[in-house]
Amino acid sequence: MSDSKVTDTQTVRLDGHDFEIPQRYFQDGGRTPSWLRWLPGLDDGSRELLLTISASEVAVVVPGYKPTDGRYDDDLRLRLVVLNADERRRYLDPNQFADVWNSTGSYRDRVIETDPETHLIRAYRRREYPNSWEVFTVSPDRPMPSDLFSFWIGHCLNSHSPLTPSGTLALCKSYVVVGDIAANFTMSAQNLTNTDGVRSYLRGLVSQWLKRGAARGI
Repeated sequence: MSDSKVTDTQTVRLDGHDFEIPQRYFQDGGRTPSWLRWLPGLDDGSRELLLTISASEVAVVVPGYKPTDGRYDDDLRLRLVVLNADERRRYLDPNQFADVWNSTGSYRDRVIETDPETHLIRAYRRREYPNSWEVFTVSPDRPMPSDLFSFWIGHCLNSHSPLTPSGTLALCKSYVVVGDIAANFTMSAQNLTNTDGVRSYLRGLVSQWLKRGAARGI
């Protein structure tokens, strides 16, 4: 990493890609915590970068985004990863959820629920019920769409929290792919209905941060 000529930005090189990113997003020193290492086959080091975007900033540009839940600030935890061709294919492949749709493998005894407030579909492995689930806009009882981002929202994990009025906090992980860059992000379940807006926002940010011609496939 090196300081850019613009004092409030920093230039970062990841696997041959140059990014110019505002300093305010470097709130975690570029370290990736273990709970964000959720996709296999990714290397540490020069291909990844951890950033944080404040909830108040997201709420300004993503209509309906709730910046807080009690005393919890719903900041976006962002992990940029440069993908190779095989990783990019896996990120975009809807068949990663074939077991959910076919009720096979670890989902052979799946539990399917519809959230009464959001009408989003929750799919659980029975042994993880009710603490960990995938979220979809389409029921697995219907044919699987060919575009991953048209039906998959994210993966959520429930935990306890003294910061929220309910005493619980579900953190949900999702991503968007920009060329050969994956923008993995984490937010709370209260903002799941805003996932498309967050993806669109991050797609624009990553494209803006990348120096011209840096990412393949944009």
